[in-house]
Amino acid sequence: MSPGANRRPGTWGAVLLTLLTVTVFFLFQNYGPESAVRRFQEAVAAKDPREVTDICVTGASQPTIARLAGWIEQLQNDGAVTVIRGMDRQPTLVLIQTVSELHDGRGVAITWVVKKQTDGWKIDPEGTVNYWRHALGL
Repeated sequence: MSPGANRRPGTWGAVLLTLLTVTVFFLFQNYGPESAVRRFQEAVAAKDPREVTDICVTGASQPTIARLAGWIEQLQNDGAVTVIRGMDRQPTLVLIQTVSELHDGRGVAITWVVKKQTDGWKIDPEGTVNYWRHALGL
């Protein structure tokens, strides 16, 4: 038997494992409460109001959605990079603590309220705005 013949089963196994991993990550990239925050920020950056609204809970107030999107847009315009710092998980509600870090070293802490809906995890803009206002003492 040639030396290369022993490597083929391991190589095929590695290829199959890689394909499985990539497929799982692709299928679940928009699943979970963290993805709702990421998708909201991406929709704001893309200036896609329909997608911004679709990522929010059903029945959310349009003015509140616009307020939250405006705050996020301002942070993005200021060059902020958002990092998840923690999560408080419950079965149908997750509080996601993020910090939007600015180039000058300052950071803006945001607690996102994300709720499980029948069509996936969605941002609760009222809850998120209320957390933010409370943190700012408003």
